[in-house]
Amino acid sequence: MVKLPPPSDVLPNRPTRPTLVVAEPQAQVRIERPRLLQALAARAEMPIRFLCAPTGSGKTTLLRQYVAARPGAAYIATPLRFSSSALREILDGTTEVVLDDFDLADPRTVEGLMRAIASADSGLPRLIVAGRSRRLLYVQSLVARGHGAVLGARDLAFDRADVGQLGTALGLRLTRDDVTQLLHVTEGWTLPLTWMLRATANAGWTAREGVERWLNDAGGALLELVDEAGSIDDDARRSFNAVLAGNAVADNVTATQLEAAGCPVVRDRDGVRPYRILTSVAARGGAHPATVAAPEDGVFNGSGPVGASATGERMTMKLLGRFVCEVGGNPVAFARRRDRNVLAYIALAPGARVSRDELLAAFWPGVTHAVACQGLRTTLCRLRRAIADAANGADAQRYLHVDAHAALDLANVDVDARTFADLADGAERADRRGDADQAQTGYVEAERAYVGHLLESDAVEDPLTARVAEYAARFEQVLARLVDFSLREHRFDAVRTYERRALALSLPPVAGRTA
Repeated sequence: MVKLPPPSDVLPNRPTRPTLVVAEPQAQVRIERPRLLQALAARAEMPIRFLCAPTGSGKTTLLRQYVAARPGAAYIATPLRFSSSALREILDGTTEVVLDDFDLADPRTVEGLMRAIASADSGLPRLIVAGRSRRLLYVQSLVARGHGAVLGARDLAFDRADVGQLGTALGLRLTRDDVTQLLHVTEGWTLPLTWMLRATANAGWTAREGVERWLNDAGGALLELVDEAGSIDDDARRSFNAVLAGNAVADNVTATQLEAAGCPVVRDRDGVRPYRILTSVAARGGAHPATVAAPEDGVFNGSGPVGASATGERMTMKLLGRFVCEVGGNPVAFARRRDRNVLAYIALAPGARVSRDELLAAFWPGVTHAVACQGLRTTLCRLRRAIADAANGADAQRYLHVDAHAALDLANVDVDARTFADLADGAERADRRGDADQAQTGYVEAERAYVGHLLESDAVEDPLTARVAEYAARFEQVLARLVDFSLREHRFDAVRTYERRALALSLPPVAGRTA
């Protein structure tokens, strides 16, 4: 057991947080995460290993689990502003130390330790430093200079195996679709996913009921937790709240600031945005059932709040293979093929948001402007009525917003093609940074998600043909990388499986490519 520093060595100006805790590892952990434990152990020869991720990402649980398996390692929670000499006393004579929440320590203490690491101080033990803020912990500088390695939010996020393991531990029987929905809604964010599953198990709900009820009834606690994160500075908090309130994409400078501060944001194809679940919770806060019907042109005047609905059912759009669009299991009855194509076009657009001008140019080219505008208004109105009918009279605004743009509310709408693209994007990012295990897992999930070519059961209009080709090409790339991994591991049966998959979808023979 590492000794506490003497009280006289503690700086007086400290935040109102728990006193310094030197803890023995916990005997019990929620689930086993061997993938992450191996990743930490594999980097043990680095001077410092960082765990940097937003609050609720599972850092402390993982670190306690790691220490429990490492004889002689010490876990220290450090939310106290203590001096460099006190830190040195803690580190002396210890072979491996975990410093949790270290971005809450006195900045001079943090800077002193990071300078010692950069100068190759041989008196230091092996260190794992955890916190939310990369900026306060000098992560980028030390990693860039080869002094450290970092595990971030993407590494800590739950995958399908983690969700299944936690569900089993809680006595839940989760289907593949349940796990897919949970991962889509939470993006693998450990804390809300765990909260949802515990509430579901305690109440005896189905997984789908648990997601919806938790978002409506308990999601506000998540926003409060994020707002109280101690290491997020005031400027970053204001920027994050502004982005969250408007569900906007931050510019690159602000995005870098938010990520470095440990705000719960994620980069995707459309830029930087808050975690999807926070957007959904924020949209539901203060929402009440709408009492204003949609006008004939499909445009709401603002009286019905975003996210308002008589029911909490989600919309599901399946664009890969056979087209399906349902709200809570009720099919959306489209009056025209064009209505389906317009909705699919919106769903596949960046951010699932398209301007009226783009829709006019795509679906009514060469048509007199007044006639085209009337056609678009009629199409959008039919779409919203069909969605409202499938939702048992609920406000279509919950799913499809229409003003100067037409946009799907992705907090309430699941689109399988977007899920595939997100999985492929994540796998490619892991591939580029050399994380072979994470990349291969992502490619396998993307391959499973691609159940058929985009809209292959429909006669698509010209505006969608480029999207069909784009998704087919993305899937070819996924198969090619899976073939690469399989050949590298001499798994020739898997190679043949992927080749048959390509043949079944009328793709060219799969050839691996070098990363």
